[in-house]
Amino acid sequence: MKNYGPLVMYTSPAGSPAPGVLYARAMQTENGAMYATFEQYTTGAASFPIFESTNEGETWTKVGDVKDTHKGVGMRWEPHLYELPQAIGNMPAGTLLCAGLVLPYDRSFCEIDLYKSSDAGRKWTYVSTIAEGKAAYPGNDPVWSHF
Repeated sequence: MKNYGPLVMYTSPAGSPAPGVLYARAMQTENGAMYATFEQYTTGAASFPIFESTNEGETWTKVGDVKDTHKGVGMRWEPHLYELPQAIGNMPAGTLLCAGLVLPYDRSFCEIDLYKSSDAGRKWTYVSTIAEGKAAYPGNDPVWSHF
């Protein structure tokens, strides 16, 4: 096993709202490729960036973004990546999935949406809404983490 570090995969642009980046998630596929994503804070429609490493994490390249094409307000919180180990419906084994919280900047509603990629994270397509919630504040019946 190689020993890496320290390594910076991403730095928030100057002027980004605090805290910049949270909730980082990573996974390794059956073929050995590694993928990572995280929340990136912005005042506009946020997306989950997808980074890939094909050399055991020595270097990372941004290969795509999971964008909210369903509601158009942004993929803002709590991303999660997963690789299908077997075919499910029209999705073959090896399909990458990303679930996360769709949330407008004003937090007026929230939902957990699922997206898929059949090209190693380059392009992402809306699959379904997993759960819907109201305003994203405690006590308002929001939905939170999909775990």
